[in-house]
This record gives sequence, structure tokens and C-alpha cells, in this order.
Amino acid sequence: MSDFTIGDMIAKYHEIKAELEMAQERFDAEWKPYKEAMAALQNACGAGLVEQGLQNFKSEAGTAYLRKSDSATVDDRDTFVKFVLDGHLDFLDARVLVDPVRAWIEQHSAEPPGVKIKSSVTCVIRK
Repeated sequence: MSDFTIGDMIAKYHEIKAELEMAQERFDAEWKPYKEAMAALQNACGAGLVEQGLQNFKSEAGTAYLRKSDSATVDDRDTFVKFVLDGHLDFLDARVLVDPVRAWIEQHSAEPPGVKIKSSVTCVIRK
């Protein structure tokens, strides 16, 4: 065991965190033009691919390609739930919210059917 108290360790944590944050700010400021230049080149390559009707381009230096991604969110929960319950179960992802599980366990002293909860303890240090 060390001679440091918990208070000493919290203080040292904040000292290191402050130094790290300052170093990260300096790093971000120093490298910002490079990151912006990389983003501009990436956008220009993408525009060139679109303009030429290409999906990808390979060269000795590497490959550039277009990647399409989609994001879906529930815009109207009631309408969506009705749609799902009308036989479109394939639109659901089997996840569970932690707060209702905690409430269920508190009320029933057991996990909800088909649900397993894993608890952990983490030490958080803040000011």
C-alpha cells in the first residue's frame, strides 16, 4: 500500500488530467491545418469519383472509394409501434433499456424474462 491518501490520488489525477487536456489542446491546434487539408483532399477525391461516375479508384498510392451509409431513427414512436405490432417484427432490434430493467428487478427481485443484467462498479473522479 502506498503512503498516498485517496485525497492525494484525486488531486494527482486532476493535475495529470489538466496537463493532458492542455497538451491535447496544443496538439489539436497544431495539427488542425493538416486535418483540414486531409478532409479537403478526401472531399475532393469523393467529388472526383462522383463526377467521373466511379465507385472507386486505385492507384499506386492507394485507393479512394465511396461508401454509402444510412441512419434510421424513430420519428413517431406510436406510429412505429403500431406498424411493428401489425406484423413487421423484423424492424426491431432486441435491446433492452437499463432503467426499466432496474425498476423490474427492484419490484420483482428477479431479472425480467429473457434478460440478463451485468453490474459493474467504476471509480469516477471529478471536481
